[in-house]
Amino acid sequence: EKRKRGIASTYEITIVQPNGKRVPILATVTPHLDEHGNMKESLGVFRDISEQKKAEKELKLNEEKYRTIIYNASDGISLANEDARIMLVNPAFEKITGYALKEVQNRYIWDINFALAVPEMQTPKVYNALKAQTKALYKSNNPKFANKIIQFDICTKAGEFKTIEARHFMIETSSGTRFGAIFRDITTQKKAELQLKEIDAAKNKLFSIMGHDLRNPMGNISNLSQLLIQNFHKYPQEKAIRYLELIHQAGESSLQLLENLLLWSRTQQGSISVHPTMENLYSIAEETVAIVSSEANSKRINIKNEINKESTAYADKNMIFTVLRNLLSNAIKYTEKGGKIKLRSKNSKASVKLYVIDDGLGMDPEILSGLFQPGGTKSIEGTANEKGTGLGLTICHEFVKANKGKLEVKSSPNEGSTFIIHLPLDKE
Repeated sequence: EKRKRGIASTYEITIVQPNGKRVPILATVTPHLDEHGNMKESLGVFRDISEQKKAEKELKLNEEKYRTIIYNASDGISLANEDARIMLVNPAFEKITGYALKEVQNRYIWDINFALAVPEMQTPKVYNALKAQTKALYKSNNPKFANKIIQFDICTKAGEFKTIEARHFMIETSSGTRFGAIFRDITTQKKAELQLKEIDAAKNKLFSIMGHDLRNPMGNISNLSQLLIQNFHKYPQEKAIRYLELIHQAGESSLQLLENLLLWSRTQQGSISVHPTMENLYSIAEETVAIVSSEANSKRINIKNEINKESTAYADKNMIFTVLRNLLSNAIKYTEKGGKIKLRSKNSKASVKLYVIDDGLGMDPEILSGLFQPGGTKSIEGTANEKGTGLGLTICHEFVKANKGKLEVKSSPNEGSTFIIHLPLDKE
């Protein structure tokens, strides 16, 4: 039909040379018509397209190879065309983001990036910035971020927060330039890095305690006992008794510190078992007050147990005893001579609250922010120059949490502190 109208036709044919070799040819045939519109002759132009066909075949094979690699990659991969519309995402992309190919195909990159942004970043200003930046980079045909590794947080389709490491790239295909990105979920890696930092901080804290806080009282015991041995018959009885009291205090301090170190070490190793039973909190408090009474008496501090005598909780008795002992020792340490400490309780629907209230030094927001982490805050001397490590509060936090409870604190400088222990009323 084209020939009858004098229109040239282009098509591919394969010819066989005398030696049997098959050669692909691109033929263009142009008909010449006479004055009556009848075809007079045809002019044919033939071009050997063997190299072109070879290149196309190699390109197709490469594209199939890359497509296989993309679909089987463990990292998420997306490809977009020159208009910044997504053409392809692999199964790993769906696993990481929750979005399947049919949900993102032909959508603009900035729309998908915005959909994955964490809630606080989903504002019109951020959307417009994403759109403008992406357009500018694509227009340049040489994105500045190509091959640059970046890390950012996303919120998946299911609402899960993840940390992503991404690298962008450009690739030429038979259909034109494709802009791609490789996504890797590094959430677990980031958590592990954070845990390593915490372990490193804990290790440094342990070395600090062993090198300073434990060494000092042991040194005092050694020096005071040596003085007593050398001057036992020279010192008056009152002075000797005073030295013995100081040795006893240093020994008690060292013993409590060693117990806390051992407990803390076991919590870090996960080797402490929790054995909760129904326990009377008033009785546990009475036992604890008796243990710390000598510390309180030395500073003339009055401890009043106002916990309801019928108050109970489903918890591990030994752990709660340790928590109360540490909180009371802490309260004594930071309360002035002649001060007061109160223990109270309050029941709610599903839990009981234990209050340890003192009228001591109190704490500022900076100290409160790192109170329950080893090395989280700088240790502060007590009102009688007592040394502290902060380790006891870390143990309290871990033990309360192990009993499915919560430990919180309210405090202001010069207004005392209130520690609140939340414990379950019954077995859940």
